[in-house]
Formats: sequence, structure tokens, C-alpha cells
Amino acid sequence: MWHFYDNDKNSEATTLEQMQALLLSGEVKADTPVWRPGMDTWQPASDTELAQYVPKATALTTSQVDARPILARSADTIWERLRETQAQIYQAFKEAATAEGLRCLELRSNPFVQPAWVKFEAWIPQPDPSLTERVKATVTIEPMPCHKYEFVHHLKIDRRGKIKTHNQLREFSVEDAATLIRHLVQEKPHALTGLKKLRQYSWQIWLPKNKVKMLKFDMYRLLPTGLFLGGLVVFPLFWLFWPAAVYAWWWSEFRRPCFVRSTGKPASEPRNLRRADSWQTLIFGAGNEWETLRDRLLEVFEDSPVANQRCQSERIWYWGLDGTEERDQIVLTSGRGIVFVHVYEYGSDIYVGWDGHLNMGQWVEKRLLKGVERNTGQLVNIETVVPGVQVGNEYDVIDLSCLMEWVHTQATQSIRTFIKEREIDQEIDFSIVRESRQELTRQRDSSTESTRKKLVSRFRRAG
Repeated sequence: MWHFYDNDKNSEATTLEQMQALLLSGEVKADTPVWRPGMDTWQPASDTELAQYVPKATALTTSQVDARPILARSADTIWERLRETQAQIYQAFKEAATAEGLRCLELRSNPFVQPAWVKFEAWIPQPDPSLTERVKATVTIEPMPCHKYEFVHHLKIDRRGKIKTHNQLREFSVEDAATLIRHLVQEKPHALTGLKKLRQYSWQIWLPKNKVKMLKFDMYRLLPTGLFLGGLVVFPLFWLFWPAAVYAWWWSEFRRPCFVRSTGKPASEPRNLRRADSWQTLIFGAGNEWETLRDRLLEVFEDSPVANQRCQSERIWYWGLDGTEERDQIVLTSGRGIVFVHVYEYGSDIYVGWDGHLNMGQWVEKRLLKGVERNTGQLVNIETVVPGVQVGNEYDVIDLSCLMEWVHTQATQSIRTFIKEREIDQEIDFSIVRESRQELTRQRDSSTESTRKKLVSRFRRAG
């Protein structure tokens, strides 16, 4: 379902067919902000898949070209395909464990974590109840933009205390996952064969090489070497060849025009959170209606007052006392501000709460390759993205404060209506727990943070 802004107001949910008709009639224009579930921010209709329905005359009404230095997000990027690959491996692990009659631990990294990984772990019981055979495996997926094999997999196995790694796998299929699980859990393990590896060293000529598809050899890089060798052959003229070689090297490295080809960035920003305000309460005697309240809050939060505010439901996992726990939470974002809303059944009651954070995480570009494109002959840098940190400022804090106050106002009104409808005799304290704003924009000392982490790791409680 799509939403668009009409006279500065968020429209009701609209189907794709309705949006197509609105675009063709001109009621929704190319520059109208639109949004649908799965998009990170509101975007002009011409920058989404709706662009194919924008009449050409309408699409060319603006004379400006968008040249803002902003990394693109799209549904068809290497990062979305990475999530699909990760989901396939995760599901293959679950199905393979079920086929072996085992209930094991299967985990996968969150979408905002890079590099992506999938983990399998099992403690196989023995006749002695206190004795277990412990096995685990982790598959890390490394994106390789512009290469022949878009993803490279790295497998790490720990079987009965023996660790083995298989790096540079060009593929990790469903069949590979099933073979791996059988290798780990069966008493007489199957040989782990058939893994499709890539060449890591030049002498491994029997293995395929993960070549860069769009780059060709840069002949200009041979020019300085050729001039230098020419000077050695014609030694009396070496003093002429040597400056020419230096100039050719300087020109090829620093003076040639160089373009940038970007892989874009994932739909979600990496998370590096600093906690701000929070609020929570219990609604007595309504535990069996917690889903009703949650759906009502989700519906209210989806009607955002500003274009850059986003709401979605997110399923998370975390380590509990006895294994992993999974929960659903409502996530609202506006700029760097992020608010998590929690609605859970707590016995016969409902727990409702929210906590706000300033997100310091941000994707930053990192050079992956440099070379000459086959099609254009242009020198290009191929850039990927890695998680980085951007310290917030006072305006980010304002955005977060607005988001938290709006969420609290909507939650307060919805909860009061919910209590009144069910005639629950309860006084709820709607006072927000305020935290200091100074820590939100302060640059943390890396040396102090490193020392703190070391102390925490030393005094970490076992179990």
C-alpha cells in the first residue's frame, strides 16, 4: 500500500493501481513525496518504481538535476540481494536441522549489521545427562560488487572442539547447508565435500578466480614502467626517460579524471544508539487484548505528521537466561532519532512502553576497486559502504525530542481511550523519564571506551 502527501497531509493507504491512475491524471505529480512499507524515507514519485507511471511531460517539468551527495537506496541493490541470500541460508539451516530430528539454535544478523552472517549451534545430548557434544558453524556473507560472483561466503566450523575454516566460497547452496548439518550432528559424519571454492593464491590455477566484470586492464599504468626500462636500455638518455617516467606516473595516478561508481546503501542505517527518554506502564486486567492495543498504536503511528518519519514493525532476538528470545517491536524513525515502542502481554496485564535513542550509526563509503571500465573507458573508483559513526548535533536532538513527544502524545491518547472503552479503573502516570541531553552529542573518548570494554569483558558473569 502506498501513501502520498496531499496538501501537506498524509493520504490514506492507496493501492498500486490507484496510484497509477492518480499519476496519469496529474493529481499526484513527479515531485510528490510518496512512501510504502519497506522504504526508509519519503521520496519523490519519480525516484521510485512509480516513475514508470509518471507521464513524460510531467517528469520533465523540472530543470534541476538531483546532484546532492546522498547515497542512493533502492529495492534492487546488492544489499537487498544480500538479505535474500542470508534468508535462504537461514531457512536451509532450520529445515536441515528439522530433517535430522533436532531442535537447534539458528541465528542471523539483523539487517543493519555488516557483514551479514548466519549461525547454527547444537548441543547434542549423550547417554550421560551431563555430557553433550557441541557443534557450531557460522557462515559470513561478504558482498563483492561488480565481481563475477557477487557474494563470497566464509565458513567456520567448530566440531567437538576442532575448528576448521573454509574461506572464499563462491556459493553456499541449500544442499551445502544440508550436507554441513549432517556433517556436524551425525555420529559418523559425512565428508564435507563439494564446497565451491574460489582461487585465493595464484598457484591455485584449478580454481576459478572472482574476476571484476566491468573493469579492464589499465594500459596507462604500464607507461611509467616502459619509460623507465627504456631509459635503462638507452642508458645515455636515461636522464630524459626518467623525468618522463615520473611525469607519466604522476599523471596516471593524480591528473586523470576519475569517476565514482557506488553500490548505494542498505535500507536501514547501522545502529550505534545513545539512550534518551523513556516511559512505561502496566494496564491491569487486559492481558488478553494486548494485540488489539498494539494494532491500534501501530495504526496511529503510521499516520506520520512529517515526510521523513517512518514507522514499521520489527522482529528482534536477544539472549535470555535460557537461550534466545524473540519479540516484535514498533520502530519509529525521524532523522537520527529512533523510538522503540513495546506492547507485550504480562500475565493478565499489558506492558506498554517506549524508549528513545539518538542513532550515531551511518554508512560511509570505502574504496573497493579502482580501474578502467570496459564499456566507457573511464577511470573509476568502485565504492562500497561500511558502518561508521557520526556524532549528532543539537538539531538531531531536536528531531529526536519531537519524535518522542509525538509518540508519547499519540500513545497517551490511545491508551486513555482503550481504558475508557473497557471501563478499567486505573490511574496511569504518564510522566516521561527524562535523561540528560549533554551525553547525546558528546564525542566519546576511544581510549576510555576501549578500557571500559576490557574491564567489562574481564568481569563478565558466566552463564
